[in-house]
Amino acid sequence: MAKLPGLLKQNIKLLDIHAHVGVDPLLYFTHSFPYSHSLRDSFEAGQRVGITHSVVFPWVTSFYYHLPSLMRGKVLLGGKVGRAPFHFENEQMLRQLYEIFPSYIPRYIPFVIVDTLREVRKQVRVLETLLRKYPFYGLKVHPRATQAPVVTLRKDGKLLLEFARAHERSRETPRTLGTHRRSRNPGRGGTAGECRANLNEFVIARRPEADAAISL
Repeated sequence: MAKLPGLLKQNIKLLDIHAHVGVDPLLYFTHSFPYSHSLRDSFEAGQRVGITHSVVFPWVTSFYYHLPSLMRGKVLLGGKVGRAPFHFENEQMLRQLYEIFPSYIPRYIPFVIVDTLREVRKQVRVLETLLRKYPFYGLKVHPRATQAPVVTLRKDGKLLLEFARAHERSRETPRTLGTHRRSRNPGRGGTAGECRANLNEFVIARRPEADAAISL
C-alpha cells in the first residue's frame, strides 16, 4: 500500500475507524437502510460530532456479483460491472476522495475492499492499477457479506497478502487488513454460529514491528 503521509497523522483528535462510502446493492434490494453514503455525507456527519479523521472503504457487496442471485442471498459472479469484484466500488470511492472532494484528503484514510475467494488474480491487477493513481492504505475484508470465509486468505486469497507485502513501504504503513469481529445476524448467508466462527478465525496480517493494525 501507499505510505501513510505525516499529514494524515497530525492533529488526530477523534478517529472513526469504520466509515462506508458508495452504494450496497444487497442492502438496497432487501429494503435495508442506509444502503448508500457519499463521502460528503460522511464528512458532514463526522463534523457534527467532532470526528477529525476517518478510515473509509466501500460498502460490502459488489455490482460485479450476479444481482438476481444476490437478491436471493447467494454471492455468485455475473454482474460484471468493473473488471473484478469491487473494482467499480473501490475506484468510485477513490475518485470521490481524490477528484471530487480533494479538500477532504487530509481527513481520510482510504482502504479498499476485497473478495478473498473469487477472481483474486484479477483483483490484484486492478489494485495495482488503482494504486498507481490513487494512494490507499489498507485492505478490508468482510467474510459474511462476500460469503468467503477468512481462511481463504491462506490459499485462494494468498495473492492479496502478497500484494500487501509487496507494497509495504515503511513502519508507517503496516500490512493492515480489517474485518468485523463478529456478528449475531446471519444476514448474508450461513448460520449465526458459522458467521461468528468464520469471523473469529481472522487474524490481522501484520509484522511484529509494525506500529498498528486495525480490526474493523
